Amino acid sequence: MKHVQLFEQFVNENVSFSKIMKSLKNATFPVTIVVHAKGTQVGAVIHQETVNIPDAVPANWRSLKKQYSTSGFHFTLEDATGKIVYQD
Repeated sequence: MKHVQLFEQFVNENVSFSKIMKSLKNATFPVTIVVHAKGTQVGAVIHQETVNIPDAVPANWRSLKKQYSTSGFHFTLEDATGKIVYQD
């Protein structure tokens, strides 16, 4: 049963990353991963990280998800113009 859970987690993670990579097709680089706290005032940014290379976005996204692993955080991916291209 443990192997099934690990496989499901891997598949769900890849689906998320494929959606992120699709959203980056029309994005202007560099992009910024922004971490917002849920339940706070609008626009309350906890952390943000700029990424210059499209292939590096999933690794940085995963790292921030581990760092801010509770459900109290909301993640967005913004391009250089400030447009939100993906949100979780």
